[in-house]
Amino acid sequence: MEHYKEFDLKNMFFYYLISWRMIIVCVILSVSLVFGYSFFRKRYIDTESNGITTDISDKELEELEKDFGANNPEAKRILAKIDLEKNDIDEIDALLENDYYLKIDPNNRIIKSFVLDFNYINISAIDEEAITRTSQTLSLQYLKYMSNEEYFKYISSKGMLRLNAENIINLIKTNINRDGNIRVEVTGPSEFIVDQLIQNSKDYFEKVVHPSLDIIEAHLLFFEDESSEIIKDNRIVLLKQELQEMIESKKSKIDSLSNDLELIFEDYLKSTASINIKSSKSAFASYIVYLFIGLFIGLLISLVISIVRNWRRINTFDISLLAGSIQIPYIGMVECLSDDQKNSRVLPGTRIDKIIIRLFDMEFDNSKRIQNLNYAAHYLLGKFSQIEQSTYSHERVTLAVPDTAGSILKSNLINSLEEQLNNFVLGENFIELNTIGDISNEAIAIDALSRASGLILLWTSTDDIDKCLKEYQVGRMLDKDILGVLEIVPKQ
Repeated sequence: MEHYKEFDLKNMFFYYLISWRMIIVCVILSVSLVFGYSFFRKRYIDTESNGITTDISDKELEELEKDFGANNPEAKRILAKIDLEKNDIDEIDALLENDYYLKIDPNNRIIKSFVLDFNYINISAIDEEAITRTSQTLSLQYLKYMSNEEYFKYISSKGMLRLNAENIINLIKTNINRDGNIRVEVTGPSEFIVDQLIQNSKDYFEKVVHPSLDIIEAHLLFFEDESSEIIKDNRIVLLKQELQEMIESKKSKIDSLSNDLELIFEDYLKSTASINIKSSKSAFASYIVYLFIGLFIGLLISLVISIVRNWRRINTFDISLLAGSIQIPYIGMVECLSDDQKNSRVLPGTRIDKIIIRLFDMEFDNSKRIQNLNYAAHYLLGKFSQIEQSTYSHERVTLAVPDTAGSILKSNLINSLEEQLNNFVLGENFIELNTIGDISNEAIAIDALSRASGLILLWTSTDDIDKCLKEYQVGRMLDKDILGVLEIVPKQ
């Protein structure tokens, strides 16, 4: 049933603005609370005891430091240097933690290598100089492919162990030998990683690089002179020590900069000791900020209250769409004065209410109401002529209108419609519209409906859809002619 529902933005804004008195109350309360909070928050800051600042809490001192760092040029410069040093430390820590080269055991470093050799189709094997020059040129092209990110992403993403492409860069070493061929040297923290990187590198040469460069120079690719060794490499230890020393040096620099910042801040406090400690912003600007905060909170709270109070009027359902889906005629809309407006007291600001009502076209128009009733009466008379005469052979035609008994709004509307109908009927016969209770759950209403000749449904967009459908189903089960559904539109 949710597809019959619609969120009426026009009604939402109307009922929100028509509650402008509640909005004013919420705004006044929220602004008062915000200013009260700001007063108690600053009462320990604004002191005038012999020109010396006292009773400053840790939180207030922290706020002063933040404000000082954001507005003092020298403090901003020092803070920028501190942030730069901290970023460098984070990068070095990440390198020490994640780089695979630094995880290698310096006493058992595994090194495996192979040579990328080329065999040319269009060059004679006798011309060794031409082969060397071509190999050097081709090797440079292969190295170009190895220097981009795609190579490292490829060799790190294949195989059983997924590696981080950024952390394996230092594990691959390449050079061009005297024959012009590429020598690839691979190391790693374990033999499994080394073997996986070598195999992935060979696959990359064969499947990615070779098809691209074979067009430039036709050649065959071979992997030769494969070797493996385990060495002791103290350079790894030295590199780790160097990185740790860099971290300690940067931490010492941060401490020195922090001390300089504290001295500057102390001078700032001394220079302002003869006056009250305040924010760098003027008091007027602070009041403006608090005012806007209070306004925003008040408007937000009043909007929530308005939506909750008028949810049924905002989250409505499309009566014409529902009537079409269950195949009963939709007669139209009839305006009526809402119960809220009938029972409302005269309050100050009535002119503002009228302006809002006119702005949203929610003003009750009695002439339009009579016009809508006139149309509905003519429609019902037309429906009478389409039904067999035997159906309404008795003198009085009684049409039941469910869920109208006890409702002043609906009863008055039914009486007006009944007058319109009888004004148009010729002869002695006349039509009676019988207001009955809720046929979805009242036995008396069902009994009254069974004695009626037909049925007219009277719905509002705020009614419960399930109840409306049950009214329709009861009418069908009792084999009553449902002449149509009339939509009530409350106006102010």
